[in-house]
Amino acid sequence: MDTAVVCLVNRERGAHRLPPLHGNRRLDRSAQGWTDFMVSHGEFTHGSNFGSRITAVGFRWSQAGENIATGFETPAAVVRAWMASEGHCRNILTPGFASVGTGVAAAGVRGYGTRGTWTQDFALRRNQRAPSHNRGPADGCPY
Repeated sequence: MDTAVVCLVNRERGAHRLPPLHGNRRLDRSAQGWTDFMVSHGEFTHGSNFGSRITAVGFRWSQAGENIATGFETPAAVVRAWMASEGHCRNILTPGFASVGTGVAAAGVRGYGTRGTWTQDFALRRNQRAPSHNRGPADGCPY
C-alpha cells in the first residue's frame, strides 16, 4: 500500500513537471510510527512537532512536511483527497522535497474513520540541493 501511495504521488508530481520523490526507509519509520501512534491512541493530529520525529529516526533534514489522513481505504482515495486539499497538495508538489516516507494502518483513528490511516513524511536532506527550482505547481493547489 505504501509503495502504491508513493507511485501515485510521483504520478501527480510528473504531471506537474516535477522530479519524483525517492522512498526513504528512515522516513518510512517516522511515518509508520506516527500512523501507529494515532491509531493506538485515538488521536488524529500532527502532534507538536513532526520534524522532531523525522530527526529521531536519524534523518537530518533542512526542509520537511507531513500529510496525514484517516478514513480512506485505498491509496488512490487518500492521494485524491490530499490533492483536493491545499496544504496536503502543496506538500506533494513542493519542488524542494526529494525524499518521502509512508506509513499505513488498516484501522482508522477512533472517532474519525473506521478504515485506513495514512502518514507521509516529506523531506530534503541537510546540505542536499533541491531537485527542482520550479515553484509553480504547488502555488496552484488544490488540483
